[in-house]
Amino acid sequence: MPNLAKRTLRMAKIIGGNSKKDSIVYSISMRECFVIYVQSIIIGIYILFKNAVFYIRSYVDKKFGVSKKRIIRKFNVLSSITDKSSKNRINGTKNNLNRSITPGTHRSDLGEHKFIRIKQTRFHYVEKGEKNDRVVLLLHGFPDCFYGWRNQIDILSDQNHVIALDLKGFNNSDKPLTYCHYKPDRICYELKCFIDALQIKSFCIIGHDIGALLGWIFTLKYPDYVNKFISISTPHPNLFWNTAKGSKMTNFWFNMIQIPFLPEMELSKDNSFIHETYKHLIVNGSSNEINESKQSILMETYDYVFSQYEDYSGGLHYLRNLRLCRVDESCLIRCPCILIFGTNNSNFKLDSAIRSAEYCENPLIKIIDGAGYWPHQTHVDEMNKILLKYLVGEKKSTEEIESSSPSSSPLRKGLMSRVMDKMYSVGQQYVV
Repeated sequence: MPNLAKRTLRMAKIIGGNSKKDSIVYSISMRECFVIYVQSIIIGIYILFKNAVFYIRSYVDKKFGVSKKRIIRKFNVLSSITDKSSKNRINGTKNNLNRSITPGTHRSDLGEHKFIRIKQTRFHYVEKGEKNDRVVLLLHGFPDCFYGWRNQIDILSDQNHVIALDLKGFNNSDKPLTYCHYKPDRICYELKCFIDALQIKSFCIIGHDIGALLGWIFTLKYPDYVNKFISISTPHPNLFWNTAKGSKMTNFWFNMIQIPFLPEMELSKDNSFIHETYKHLIVNGSSNEINESKQSILMETYDYVFSQYEDYSGGLHYLRNLRLCRVDESCLIRCPCILIFGTNNSNFKLDSAIRSAEYCENPLIKIIDGAGYWPHQTHVDEMNKILLKYLVGEKKSTEEIESSSPSSSPLRKGLMSRVMDKMYSVGQQYVV
């Protein structure tokens, strides 16, 4: 990590690409960058120390036959540090996946798999539905790929031209290893070139996680391209880093990933991160994917997609760049925008949806009861109904909407009532 300080200063200058006066996206101050990287260095030292203790312990155990109980008795502190790592390595050992196998991401029934080269980068995408003016672009998050939209592609393609893209750095799209390839301005420009190459004039963006963050920025930078924007479980980019207390996406996590190379090596050691992220796929609930064979196929697919070092590098580079960027708060999204959140979202509170609506001229908030951070995978029916109604919805005036507002019901109280009030108080809405 000797060159990390120099790298910090260099990234602080170039991330975001432009100053606040010259661009919608601008970099945070040098002071903020410095604080983030000092914290990341401390975290990196802790991780290296933890790994060193684990490997020394393993070496001693193997070389001299010292029993685990004896080490625990003598080194209680070191044992407590390494217990979790040891458990993860035992339970989450990476399978010897054959990269030549055909995983779920190669299913032909999801649509037609295509490739296109944009600015020396090859993009993979799945296309389905009759080519018409109703174009829907699906942008996934991390760790994910186009396959995360498997439950939406088919049903949305009945009336729309659906394009599910593998973002640069994911799955079958090219995966540049340097962080400069993932600056928000550059990514959005490449998305614009992608749309131009397909000769699409206007489209709807549906995004989740990183895909939604890029959707926010793209819609602000190229408003003439986007006719509707749907953000799933993801607040405005300036609010994204204010996560809920107790969330997995804590400042510790965001600061840790600023360290070069180390997070990729940690995450690619085994499958524990993927299994922890997608544990919602094996929890019984409103999901239609609770069958054990489906669970096995889904987990094997994600194990395959994220089985190597470079499979994590792209997603982490997105977060590294976005972490040090902010969006000009004077810019509002002009097209109709729907914000979909779940009541059990552990990463963001519902008030982040309300605050995000203030950055839109025509917002609509939709709450899915019981849903977490992945409602398009766990609450498929509810999500698809919302998407279909919104994509074909009819505009009504504010007076008509307010007259039928559910917030007038005496049964709606507390936070939900305030959310509903916000939903029906701004501009013209799409009825869902």
